[in-house]
Amino acid sequence: MKTYTQLRKVSNTGAEKMDCSVIAVAAAAGVSYGKAHAMLRREGREDRRRTPPAFTVKAMDKLGFDLHAGDLEGKTVKTFARNNPEGVFMVSTRGHIATVYNGKVFDDDRSLGKRVKAVFIVTKKEEVS
Repeated sequence: MKTYTQLRKVSNTGAEKMDCSVIAVAAAAGVSYGKAHAMLRREGREDRRRTPPAFTVKAMDKLGFDLHAGDLEGKTVKTFARNNPEGVFMVSTRGHIATVYNGKVFDDDRSLGKRVKAVFIVTKKEEVS
């Protein structure tokens, strides 16, 4: 899995901005930045524009993951990560989304103090045989 710094570096080479959802999807699904970007584009995301939450949910679904609402209790991103050392979560703050993967925040330090508005528990879909 790539680190946040590695994902951000790829983002910067493409002159992309407002791509927190791309990085969040890449980190949560364990895919490359390019694959996450392409998947979100297929769902309607425009380059250098904010991504509607529905596009993120659809992209994760097509990558084989379910998102379920989780408990947030008005915490900051930093507190949420510290209190959730296991599991994969997508946390939404005002106008932003990040991934918390086994207690590690895949985002820059500016988001750590932001108040979490919504939490999604990320789980791999069951394979049907």
